[in-house]
Amino acid sequence: MSKKRQQLKNSTINTSKNSHHQLRIIGGQWRSRKLSFTAIEGLRPTQDRVRETLFNWLMYDVEGVNCLDVFAGSGALGLEALSRGAKHVQFIEKSQTAATQINRHLMSLDCSRAVSYKHRTLPTKRRVDIWEVAGPVTKQKTERIK
Repeated sequence: MSKKRQQLKNSTINTSKNSHHQLRIIGGQWRSRKLSFTAIEGLRPTQDRVRETLFNWLMYDVEGVNCLDVFAGSGALGLEALSRGAKHVQFIEKSQTAATQINRHLMSLDCSRAVSYKHRTLPTKRRVDIWEVAGPVTKQKTERIK
């Protein structure tokens, strides 16, 4: 990589814990809505292209169903499902900071069809139609969800 390109890359990446990043809703009711979130180590929202492809596949299966977003992180997958008509989404996230941010996003969107849990287990017996699992990608072993 050229020196100039490397400098540009380094200048655009803010690794500070207090840096803010944005997540964009791709489609549905909240299409093009941008939501900010604080950088948390290991937190990377599912890329726009990946979410768009996933929800194009699920296009006719999302509306009116209950979803579970495991390893929710930024909440990108669950928020996208809600925007596209999911009946209810449960977000499971072990980071209290991330779970709080998801709740803030839900409040800013005036959405009562979801709940975010800071847990490692599913705290409810609500039926789940679609499981969205985008686990952390690290070299270390991840904790097992029971």
